[in-house]
This record gives sequence, C-alpha cells and structure tokens, in this order.
Amino acid sequence: MAESEEFIVVRGRRGKKGIKFRSKSKVAHAQESIGEESDVNFNLDSFTKRLDSCKQEIFMSDFFSRTYEQILSCLNEMYDRFDKHSTSEKDDSASAHRNNNRSQGNTCVKAEDERKLHILSYGIGNFTSCLIARYQLAFLLALRDKLESQCSACELFDPVFTIHERDVLAAYKCEVSPRNEEGKRSCHVPTIAFMPHCGKALYNNFLWKNAASPGSALLFNFLLIGNSFDNMLQRTPTRQLEKTANYVLKQYIREIQLDNSFTHKDIFNDLALHWFPLSQHSSILSKLDQDCEEPVYEESEVELIRS
Repeated sequence: MAESEEFIVVRGRRGKKGIKFRSKSKVAHAQESIGEESDVNFNLDSFTKRLDSCKQEIFMSDFFSRTYEQILSCLNEMYDRFDKHSTSEKDDSASAHRNNNRSQGNTCVKAEDERKLHILSYGIGNFTSCLIARYQLAFLLALRDKLESQCSACELFDPVFTIHERDVLAAYKCEVSPRNEEGKRSCHVPTIAFMPHCGKALYNNFLWKNAASPGSALLFNFLLIGNSFDNMLQRTPTRQLEKTANYVLKQYIREIQLDNSFTHKDIFNDLALHWFPLSQHSSILSKLDQDCEEPVYEESEVELIRS
C-alpha cells in the first residue's frame, strides 16, 4: 500500500486558496467524495460495520497495544503536570468548596472530575472513501473506547468532511467542530490532539495558540500525536520552517516516535507522541518569544485549507 505523496492546491469558500498535505490516494478519494453528499446509495449501517471491522483490527494489533501503553504513560505524566499547575490556583477555592459540601453533608468530591480528558482531532480526511483515513479514525475510536472512563468529549474537524461523514461521527457520539479553527485551539483541560499527516502550519498554529497562554501554561496540558517533529526538522530546510513552522523550529518538545508495526504501513508512518516536560518549564519559556506573535503565512507557503 506504499504510495508517493504530493502537495495539492484546493479552493475553499469565496475562492480562497489553501494547501493540504495528502497522499495521492487521499487526493483521489477526496476528489471523488465531493459529490458524496447527494449520494443516495450511502448506507450508514453498512459503513459503520466496515468501520467497526477496522476498529477491531486496530484494537487487536500489537501496534495499538504498544502505542496505548506509551500514551497512558504520557497521560499520567500530563495529569501530574496538570494537577501541580492547578493546585496552587485552586487551593483557596477548593477549600471553600469542600467546606461548603461538608456543611451540606456531601463529602464525595472526586479529584478526577476536575481532570477529564478531551480528545481532539484535525485533518483525518474523507474516511468514507479513503481507507487510510478510515483506519486513522478507527484508531481514534479505539483509543476513545479504551479511555472511556476518563474521556469527556471526542471532537473532530476537517473542512472536507461530507454530510455522510458527519452523520457517521454523530452515530459514534463524536462532535464536529462548528468552524475551521485552523488548529488554533487552547487546551484548558488535559487533551489528546490526534493530527496524523497534517501540514506544518496546522501543527504550528496549535503550538502557537497554547504557547500564547499566560506563562505558556497550556503547553503542558496536551499530548500531540502527529508527524514526527524530529523528522520534520531533519528533512525541511530551516528557511522553510521559519516561514511555516517557526514554533516547531524552537525544538522544546519531547518526542517518542511510534513503531510503525501495523499491517498497513502507510497509515501510521512517521507518527510520534509529543509533549512538554514540566521539568523543563524555565528552559521552554526562554526559547519562546516573549509576546508569542501569531504566525502569518504567505499563501504560496501555507499548508492549510482556510475557512
């Protein structure tokens, strides 16, 4: 299933031009799926059975078992960071809250209620027509199921989603973001951001938005699963990264590359876990611009489908 890759130019609303990084199979399937919204032959039940089959294949794989253990380890570290950062801010209010609950006879205030996990995904693509995207969605759903007791929401967005794909996501109790944020999402709660094979600017926007928080505190609230930043830095000229991935270029993130042992090698290739170690908070802040300016891209350089 190995395929070559290419950059494609697409036109969005009002003729705006953007670029999205896709494999050739995703390009072809995305182009075919433009007319799918009016395809009366689409059967939701039939498709969910195919998706469930992919999810079961993912779930039973050694790749998923190993990746889940790595994710769990990172999550535990992230929860510790989140708890430590939140404790100093919440001590006074929490004490008052506990006293109020005790006065009302309620002593069952659970700490885990304050650290529910949010799963967020950008750029999966047209999963009803593209097998790569379908397996990536199946992975996300399998992960959500494994983390069910911790997960409070599972939210996805891709501007190419069709009506049928939105129906599929609703059937799996997933939310679809109402607007194209271009990756600019603040992680106020512990978050897994699943962004497989996305463009550099999307990762860059996501990093910027959380770096721009007071004290860059939100950088420590997420685990990002996406293209290896280490490989990106090795393969891409610095002058290009300065234009499209200046926050990736700062090299202040920790990375574990995923072992691409799944049966189909072009689904999870070049992916890695990325997170920020709290122990390096001071070093991270020293590498960030004090004002954390919002990235601005040349139209010829950007790898985004704009709203």
